[in-house]
Amino acid sequence: MAVAAFLDLRGIRADELTPRAGMSNRIRIFKHEAVHGRGSFEVWFADGRESQFFYWDDIPDRWLRPGVLDWETAREEAKAFAKAARDRSKLEYTPRNG
Repeated sequence: MAVAAFLDLRGIRADELTPRAGMSNRIRIFKHEAVHGRGSFEVWFADGRESQFFYWDDIPDRWLRPGVLDWETAREEAKAFAKAARDRSKLEYTPRNG
């Protein structure tokens, strides 16, 4: 079952909806768990890049496809991927002069 959240945007200025300085390269990790003991970690990029998913299942007998990890391994891999992406974006960043 999907849950929808509706925001009341009346009274919010347009500049409040745009990313603030330094926020466009923000990376977040979301945990998704539709069934107890099975889910994914989503590495989400504020700049619009495609999310990367790390799927996990704590009961190996239910693994229906390759690449499924246990919860702790998936979490650690998602964190390592997000850190590497963040570090890579820092290297690509060149500050403006002036």
